[in-house]
Amino acid sequence: MSNPPISTVFKVVSNTVCAFVCLRQTEPECLTAQFDQATSRCALLNGFEHNHDPSNGTITIVFKFAAHFFAN
Repeated sequence: MSNPPISTVFKVVSNTVCAFVCLRQTEPECLTAQFDQATSRCALLNGFEHNHDPSNGTITIVFKFAAHFFAN
């Protein structure tokens, strides 16, 4: 998937805070978020973004309503 983030929030301290910020984003709606622990950055996405890379420290936050998009 290659949709660019709708916005990026800096100085985010955890993936929990990143999820909270995503849930508050309503227009446009944030469906998933990616938290980069190394840079304390939270990318808000209105698509379902995920790139599996074991060397990448980015955590993808998937909400329950969207989890089926990531099922095997």
